Amino acid sequence: MRPAEHLRADMASIEICGSWNFWRPQPMIMEVQRRCHKFQIQLNSSAAESFQLFVAGDGPGRCLHPDRPNAVAQEFHRLEGPDDNEKGYGWSIGKHPEDHACAGARYEVMLIFAANGRPDRLEWVRLNPKATSAPATAAPKKRPQPYGGLTMAGFLQDITSVLERLGKITVTDLNSLLRALQSEGSAGINARFKSVSEKSFTDTTLKALKSHAVKVHSAEQERLKPKPAPAGPTDRGASAANAPVPMQEYKVIHDFVYLRQEPSLHAPILGKRPKGETFLASEETWDGWVKPHGQPGYVVKDMGGLQGIGKVLSMVGKALPVVLSEPQGTNEPLHFEVVYSPFVAVRTGPSKSRPIQGTRKCGERVKAVAQGYGGWVRVAPEEGGGWMLTADEELGQLLVCRTIEERWQQVAALRSAIDRREAAVLAEALTVARRSGVRGPDISEAERLLRELRQREAQRKELLQRAAAAQAEGREEKLRRCVEEAQHEDFAQEQQAMSEALSRLVTTKQEAEREHEQLLEALAVAARGGQVAEIKAARNAAKAGGVPMKEIARVFALHNGSAG
Repeated sequence: MRPAEHLRADMASIEICGSWNFWRPQPMIMEVQRRCHKFQIQLNSSAAESFQLFVAGDGPGRCLHPDRPNAVAQEFHRLEGPDDNEKGYGWSIGKHPEDHACAGARYEVMLIFAANGRPDRLEWVRLNPKATSAPATAAPKKRPQPYGGLTMAGFLQDITSVLERLGKITVTDLNSLLRALQSEGSAGINARFKSVSEKSFTDTTLKALKSHAVKVHSAEQERLKPKPAPAGPTDRGASAANAPVPMQEYKVIHDFVYLRQEPSLHAPILGKRPKGETFLASEETWDGWVKPHGQPGYVVKDMGGLQGIGKVLSMVGKALPVVLSEPQGTNEPLHFEVVYSPFVAVRTGPSKSRPIQGTRKCGERVKAVAQGYGGWVRVAPEEGGGWMLTADEELGQLLVCRTIEERWQQVAALRSAIDRREAAVLAEALTVARRSGVRGPDISEAERLLRELRQREAQRKELLQRAAAAQAEGREEKLRRCVEEAQHEDFAQEQQAMSEALSRLVTTKQEAEREHEQLLEALAVAARGGQVAEIKAARNAAKAGGVPMKEIARVFALHNGSAG
């Protein structure tokens, strides 16, 4: 359908969600003069990016999208929405020849609205037409790697101490190990160890390595022989690379749940799962999204009250252990530190049967983007990817989540600030806690208390201002009410200061009244005497002493004729 009549793009905030940042919403900039919302996109190495638009806010029915998948600016298409975009349609930059796409190319995307404010169409223009990507080179043909590409770590499996010691004598891969065993023998390898002040291998270890090397060599020769096409399906379960991984079964308990491209409510929809359907999940994100095993996309476990929806999925059978059972409220990677010495293996999957692809030394920090079942975490792609076990029944604790420890420290600091009940201290602690990713009741309590403290501080300042004005004006009754209010609101220090000011004001007024009485008495005596000079002097003295003119006139009229 066409964009809803009630939507005015010139008055609404528009967000863009794209593949360049895992479909996290970013605000577009509105230019009223050009009648558009704009946003700049730079292509990554894949030279193609996809995106959708959303009306800012929470809840469903906010997506603006084309009427077809992978729409491009150069071909006619209709702008539709805002709606749920159940088919997951979006735009793609870099798929049309006229985009002249290359890695690093920048484009300005513009949502143009008509004169009546309704969203009309979407266009984009390239901003750096001179930028070109490096000429593509033909990929070299892959040559068969010796021993099927089997790594040193894969050959030795979990003998991590052997890996470390062999590395000191420059035996870093399977080829160099086999050459050393076959050409130099036990004496040659132990001589290398001696040269680097390392303890030699025992005869038993060297015999075992040599025996294993012969078996691997024979297996490699057999692998390189031409083989006839298999008569039937191969047994994938026999390969370590396909060893089974722990999986949790889930059941959809809401009317339906969307399967989204990325773990975000803003990500494109790949499909639906109806109520009652079950599926196996192989991993979960830190903020409560599960990934169906062997399929693209993610499903949220709990909407947390958004759109009036709570729990969406329910576990089937026994709940498998996970590293963190409570959602963290953020999909940012968590930092883990290796605490097992000398190092911990990084495997190709969340199973001790999967091959080792590398190791991380004790003391190293690792960014993990998701968790599997049974205590596994998935390493961030920019750090090499793979899976690491956080704890083992035999070895004990392998990794510790430093992010969670730091958050607990911030929670403790936040609770201490709550106990102090000082607005400035609490505001600082709250800012640091939010930055550390702290969520939940502690944050809510701190926010509520901070609002109360700020309101109370504003009330205290306003009361002090009123008290100061009453004191300056000599308004005894007004100042007395301020004292009573301070007592009622439990402003102890302010109440004491106001009481002292009230006492001074009363004393001053009493002294002024006695002085006025004396001046008026002198005026009465002069008026009764009838001497003009004395009357004038007494009247001027009363005026100078602050006696109201009304009182001066009254006393003079009362005593002026009494002398006769």
